[in-house]
Amino acid sequence: MARRVKFSLTIKGYGEVRTLEELKNNFDLESILNYFLDGRLSDWLEQRNYQEQLIKVNELMKLEKCSDIPARLCQIFEFYHDWEVFIEENEEKYTRIRIKLDETEEKLIGISSDRIIKCMLINDWIYYTNSKILKRIRVDGSRDMNLIDDGTVLKFGESLYIHYINSCIFFRGKHGSIYRINLDGSNLQKLSDWCRDYFVVTPNWIIYCENNKLMKIKHDGSKKVILSDNVNDFKVNGNDIFFSEGSDRDGSALVKVSYDGSERNKWTSENFCIHELQLTDDWIIYLGASVDNDYWGLGKVHLDGSKSSQIIEIEKKPERFYVEGDWLFIHFRETTCKVKLDGSEKQEDISISNTKTESLYKLPQCWSGQCAEGGGAYGAQQVND
Repeated sequence: MARRVKFSLTIKGYGEVRTLEELKNNFDLESILNYFLDGRLSDWLEQRNYQEQLIKVNELMKLEKCSDIPARLCQIFEFYHDWEVFIEENEEKYTRIRIKLDETEEKLIGISSDRIIKCMLINDWIYYTNSKILKRIRVDGSRDMNLIDDGTVLKFGESLYIHYINSCIFFRGKHGSIYRINLDGSNLQKLSDWCRDYFVVTPNWIIYCENNKLMKIKHDGSKKVILSDNVNDFKVNGNDIFFSEGSDRDGSALVKVSYDGSERNKWTSENFCIHELQLTDDWIIYLGASVDNDYWGLGKVHLDGSKSSQIIEIEKKPERFYVEGDWLFIHFRETTCKVKLDGSEKQEDISISNTKTESLYKLPQCWSGQCAEGGGAYGAQQVND
């Protein structure tokens, strides 16, 4: 019987690893995910008799639909990227990026650009946008470089949404178009002519609104599909898309479409118009108004469609709202109030800290490599009312 020759894994930024300890000490999510997808990670663990990790990896490979494979791989190999990245704002402009390495150690990176709009941590690089520029800089502050700087793609206020998947960055650019670009700045490609507000990138699809239509397209811009014809807002959570469907004149309903498009549910009455959605771990929080705008209100529905209830009735549309813990914060032009999610303990005219930071990812929010078809498809072609 021929003996199988042991092979090593090549980890980006390090080289060959032959032991589990080397793998953990030099963990790179993109490299590990590629080995997981082609099956070599399982073979490597089996050759070296790392049974605990082998069993967990094989169980993960059996899952046909899983939206958190990168996070699960990090757990299996005990890799916890504890860095938190913040944009720090002073009275004049955003001037630096702060990286929190642990509870006691921090580092500051000075940025030469004038106002940072958005940044994200990908492996050892920080990618950030500033006015008409997309840039990246090493976490040690070195190699600050421009990826896009000609002003034809980006403009102020249009690059607030950037995503990383399959070794590409996706962003909303000039005139609301969706673009993608390689991490090194090569192969810039326009995917759609217009995207309203924001978009979501899943393992295989981009979900966005074009005018009032909820759309999905492939990562290369192909296979455009209409999911719904009349949508105010949408959110993606795991295997489901939640969106408000209807019109301001006739009212709208909260709709959930399943991960593969095989199930469609309506959860709220159409005599109420839903304008905005927010998701928590357990709830969909929605802002809506009566059809004639006589009153506004905020309500909640459990993610499984149960326990629908109103949280609070308000006199006018707020500028924004968000959830922190058990509290719902509601901001108006003149004042801010907060109320518990069960509708109790309403507090008026509360003060909010003027300190502004933007927290980013403790773990890279990425899908590297090629995911299996269907593993991230948010579809509606088979949906039945």
